[in-house]
Amino acid sequence: MGVRGKVAVRKVVLGNGLTLLIRSNHSTPIVAFQAYLRGGVRSELPSRSGLTHFTQRTLIKGTQTLTAQELAEETENLGSFLHSFTGKDTFGLSMTLLSKYVERGAEILADCIRNPRFDPEEVGKERNLIVAQIERNRDEFPHYTMDLCEKVIFARHPYRLSLFGEIETIGNLGRDDLIQWHKRYYVPWNLVIAVVGDIKADRAISVFDKAFGGFAGGPVHDKEPVREAPAKKARELIEERDKKQVSLVLGFRAASLGSPDYFACQVLNAVLSGMGSRLFIELRDKQGLAYSISSLYEARLDYGVFKAYMGTSPEQEVQAKEGLLIELNKVRQKTVGKDELDRARKYMLGLYEISLQRNSSQAARYALYEILGVGYHFLDEYPARVKEVTARQVKTAAEKYLDTDHPCIALVRPSRASKG
Repeated sequence: MGVRGKVAVRKVVLGNGLTLLIRSNHSTPIVAFQAYLRGGVRSELPSRSGLTHFTQRTLIKGTQTLTAQELAEETENLGSFLHSFTGKDTFGLSMTLLSKYVERGAEILADCIRNPRFDPEEVGKERNLIVAQIERNRDEFPHYTMDLCEKVIFARHPYRLSLFGEIETIGNLGRDDLIQWHKRYYVPWNLVIAVVGDIKADRAISVFDKAFGGFAGGPVHDKEPVREAPAKKARELIEERDKKQVSLVLGFRAASLGSPDYFACQVLNAVLSGMGSRLFIELRDKQGLAYSISSLYEARLDYGVFKAYMGTSPEQEVQAKEGLLIELNKVRQKTVGKDELDRARKYMLGLYEISLQRNSSQAARYALYEILGVGYHFLDEYPARVKEVTARQVKTAAEKYLDTDHPCIALVRPSRASKG
């Protein structure tokens, strides 16, 4: 059992293979459900890009017993909300509700998972909404350029694919595609449900055993995605748009979630991110090269990614890119000082504690870590593992992963007409 504070997490595998993680917290009369499954973008083909997200959106638009409107009304009557989500390695459903309604909430969650309606009218509505979402995302420069960089970091691996898909692929997907995808991946052996909140473990087991009674299906045997070596030369992808600002991302392959380098990469990112970081202070405050600046480390099942983002002016594009490479080189070449290391670790641990104030956040992390194979206890081990990271390990991670001689660059700059 994992322990957060003095409260144990209980893990139970039901007879059909579904894994339950339960942590009781009686401070408020609220319970959170997080249902995670392995799949997501990692399991998609380029010709079917966006299939997971499309299916997930439509999954909560009605079941065999409830129309979309009835499902929404039932959920609202419980004072609850039901969300679907999609990631690079996972997908699933989340639900938070008052503990007195936990049995009905579990029934609704199970109904969506087991018996989605996939009403043709709802499928059509969601297709149109996703196309509009794809078009809107092109104007959200930081996120769009971050996504664009994935296409440079990965030449063949599915991680290069967009979470939302492309307009062309979404247009080619139909109701039968969604049904077959659901049938393949929504099976109990591919499902972890974390339950955190005002409920005793024995009751949670009874409630979910009843809600998912008769739910069957064996393990998912997906073909493993293609492995690919890191880039041996600098790669760049440039788009010109009718905008006044330059959006720049330098990207690198980094440590996966299960890697021994995971925590060192986390601390490395904290050294470089935040308003007290060297990137912010040096490139934004001192040199005035950036409107905005940030870094991101995302650990995944096969590979992690590290990205450094800058929003700058067209006149400063070259200088900004050079400045960013210089700062990344510094952390490769010189060990970070004690004060900087302490700031980074405190920053990480502060974000950790804040993020886990909600039952839903705890449940999401427990379920995510369990379905991806590092184990739910990974969450409770996090603070101690962060504190163990040394300055030398941070430098080693920077040397290993921030290959500034071969960066993967995504750049969105103003077109000549917009410069005008």
